[in-house]
Amino acid sequence: MEPVHPPKEYPWWGRGELDHAHAPYMIVRSLQRLGLSDWAGTLLDWLGRYDGIEEHLHADLDPPACVRDVLAEHADHWPALAPGHSLQSAERRARIEAIVEDILQLEFLTSRAYWGPWLVKKIVWDPLQEHWMWFLQYGPDFDAMRHLDEDRDVLQVWTRFSEDPEFLQATRRVLLEEVALGEDCRGEGDGDLEAGSRGDAEP
Repeated sequence: MEPVHPPKEYPWWGRGELDHAHAPYMIVRSLQRLGLSDWAGTLLDWLGRYDGIEEHLHADLDPPACVRDVLAEHADHWPALAPGHSLQSAERRARIEAIVEDILQLEFLTSRAYWGPWLVKKIVWDPLQEHWMWFLQYGPDFDAMRHLDEDRDVLQVWTRFSEDPEFLQATRRVLLEEVALGEDCRGEGDGDLEAGSRGDAEP
């Protein structure tokens, strides 16, 4: 989807319903239409781990906007619920699983980042373990970055051509966790994700 550029003049001042900042509200609105309001916490908590990385990615890979578009397509596809009605457990799970499968196809999931000297993966970001904002704190302070030193740590972000199947499976478990708990499956899942080691090579 092409980035939307609302008028920068009064009264819009550059804001619009399809801009980056408004995406979480559109996501919640689509979830309400889908009868999945109770899944919003799980989805937004996961999406929040990518908050801020959009500044280092192409505009088409903005995570909230990409997820917003997936939800909007599903909201247009599934029949609307009658007022006062809720989804049966099986249908609720089917809708969430269909949405998750489409989310797992989004290209921003192939993004990787690390701190370290050029081409040295000293501290690798794992979005399944920490938020992007937390990861940024591992870098050098501004004064240190002003010195041109080949050995200084720099932030490097890249997008892979394809995603690691194990990473996608782990992401799927995170997004479907609430579905399992809602069906009285507590303690029968895969357990907590193992913490990734820092400094590992690209997965």
